[in-house]
Amino acid sequence: MKKLFALSLALVMTLSLAACGGKKTEAPADTENKTETETETPTTGDVKVAVVLKTLASEYWGYVEAGCKAAADDLGVDVVVVGPGAESDIEGQVSMIEQQIGAGCDAIVCAPNDAGAAQGALQAAIDAGIPVLAVDTNVGIAGQTSFVGTSNVDAAYEGGKWAIEQAGTDAKAVIIYGQEGDNTSNMRMEGYEKACTEAGVEVLAKLSGNNLTDGATKAMEDLLSAYP
Repeated sequence: MKKLFALSLALVMTLSLAACGGKKTEAPADTENKTETETETPTTGDVKVAVVLKTLASEYWGYVEAGCKAAADDLGVDVVVVGPGAESDIEGQVSMIEQQIGAGCDAIVCAPNDAGAAQGALQAAIDAGIPVLAVDTNVGIAGQTSFVGTSNVDAAYEGGKWAIEQAGTDAKAVIIYGQEGDNTSNMRMEGYEKACTEAGVEVLAKLSGNNLTDGATKAMEDLLSAYP
């Protein structure tokens, strides 16, 4: 829930930023005799924000999509939410980023499946004057407007310490991580393994669940079979 709140907050921040930087109606040349209420003000109706998520084919990211649309309605901003069919489709997500930039978005929010792969396309957006805000996984490029998310190493480290408290230091552990090669998964493994190392808990094996419930279930079944 905290993660969802952070992502929703990130979108609101970005939509507000885009609205502030949106197109303005030109004021008449003679404004000396106008009152404050008569002067033209910026509008948000013509501001378009692109949101490129890791995928739209999961329950969690479906909630994020709903939050994006709710924020758009609240702020009166045009928001387009897209995402590939799976978090493993890195190239597909990069293509979506490029498509949204080409379509003329005023700001872009991205939860990259692979930060390194997405950097080129997002840097092009920054170079074109488009605000870029990363959520969930940091892109980490110069000129990026902001990153909103958790410290995955620290969060996994705390989770590892809690798990060890429940199981005891004489227990053995296995790790089921998310997408193979994903920055977020790597950082979470790092934090969890740090907690195990400090407590002297042996990590027997690590398997990818491909960020899918079925994938994680299969990985757990295989691990239980290998380490009964």
